[in-house]
Amino acid sequence: MKDYSKEINDLKKIKSQVIDKLDFKEFENIKSQINETSCNPSKIISQKNANIKNNSFVDLTQWAIRSVDLEKIEFTSLIDDFLDKGSISFLTSEANKGKTFLSFAICKHLLEFNKIRKIIYFDGDNSKITIKSRIKKSMQIGGYYFLDYPAFNYIQTSNALECGTDEIEVDFNFIVEKYLEPLMQSGGLVNVFIVFDSLFNFFNGDMNDNKKVAEFMKIIKKISHKGEATFLFIHHKGKSAENEFMGGVNFLNATDNLFKIQTSNNDGEILNIELNTKKARNFLPYNLKVDIDLNTLDLKIERAINENDTNFLTKAKEIIEQKGEILQGELLELLEKSKTDTHAIKKLESGKGLYFNIIEKSRATGGKALKYYVPLKENKTIINGIEINVEQTLFSE
Repeated sequence: MKDYSKEINDLKKIKSQVIDKLDFKEFENIKSQINETSCNPSKIISQKNANIKNNSFVDLTQWAIRSVDLEKIEFTSLIDDFLDKGSISFLTSEANKGKTFLSFAICKHLLEFNKIRKIIYFDGDNSKITIKSRIKKSMQIGGYYFLDYPAFNYIQTSNALECGTDEIEVDFNFIVEKYLEPLMQSGGLVNVFIVFDSLFNFFNGDMNDNKKVAEFMKIIKKISHKGEATFLFIHHKGKSAENEFMGGVNFLNATDNLFKIQTSNNDGEILNIELNTKKARNFLPYNLKVDIDLNTLDLKIERAINENDTNFLTKAKEIIEQKGEILQGELLELLEKSKTDTHAIKKLESGKGLYFNIIEKSRATGGKALKYYVPLKENKTIINGIEINVEQTLFSE
């Protein structure tokens, strides 16, 4: 039999040399790093960095929100019952109802009371003649003429901006790519209030295309959330009586707050506005009474209904949601009111589209239709061709 002792000894030597070269302490360090990063997504991100997008598997549970992530998150009201920090809001109405005056007054109020750091106002609607006629010299902040106040930046985008011999066409894509996104990345949008007046001047494409609307709102939400900026869009009512809002339903679903100017009265000195809160994501919705001094732009906003009315509507909402559908008379009885109590009926009608919906059904025998109260309906949102149900907060029957 052949003797393999030499080969065996050679293998033992090789094994010994390999073991001597192995650093078992380094193995312990690697094991420690694995244990540490398994519960710390920031560690994983720093290790993988840009390559994470190319990984075949990314464990998204690493970014699940925990209580520690919310410890420093606070709700900040900029104007009570109306505007909150970091929100996206829409203000809509028919023409000549005072939308622009209200947006000016909001800006002045926020600066005057140090609610925000800076305002960027993009105006794609009005000419310089119109601007001069609306913003009077008597409209001042801290001794400055409103337009000259350093923190108020009013940018007219209806015409090309002149830069030396060049002219710059400022559309939404230009504003985002050349201005808002760079500021967002550098932290320059924190506590900044951004106004677009009005939306249709900055939306590229068909406003009824829900896919395009979803893409547009995704950009705004990213800038708002990451940049900590607050947005206000001035927008127009739809052409038909039923359509409260021009454009696709995804505008409504993606926004935080939606206000509609119901009525307005301008006597040349004071502009009185009744503002309907159609949607409020982070605070209780109230219809609002707004007064604007047209000489100073001083703003006063207060609830149009008192606390008792709110409690009444909240109780009605709870009953309707429990029943699913209920006749007006039966609802009034459960609210301990007479079926013919006209004051209570008017209160209920003021909650239509805000707390619940009201539908009418004809009687089989003819005569006056019966009023039924139902919960706010589900509405279909379309994103990338997929229908998703979301709670309806704007449209009513």
